[in-house]
Amino acid sequence: MYDNIRKLLVSCGWQITYDEFNIDFSLPFFRQTDRLNEDLLQASSEEFIIDMGWYPEGDPAGKLRALLIKNHNWLEPVSEFEDNNAAMLEEHIRKLISYAERGRSQ
Repeated sequence: MYDNIRKLLVSCGWQITYDEFNIDFSLPFFRQTDRLNEDLLQASSEEFIIDMGWYPEGDPAGKLRALLIKNHNWLEPVSEFEDNNAAMLEEHIRKLISYAERGRSQ
């Protein structure tokens, strides 16, 4: 699954700038709290960044959060999602990429 997300980002012209995403959604989260980090994956494309992490860090009851940032404005993300459903992860990333494509140079 994670390879699909990486391939999707690269195929759409995004550069992966940070990658420590290794959560195994087939295992209970409480068995891998060391993998539930705020900094998991970051990709950039022109003026946009997709930043993905687990919040709250180390908490098995937490969720995966991805932000779409434009022009390094971290205080006002353009779009975001939170989920711990692995089946929806790729769809959420597709939506962020699509949103970035529509929002270029606006």
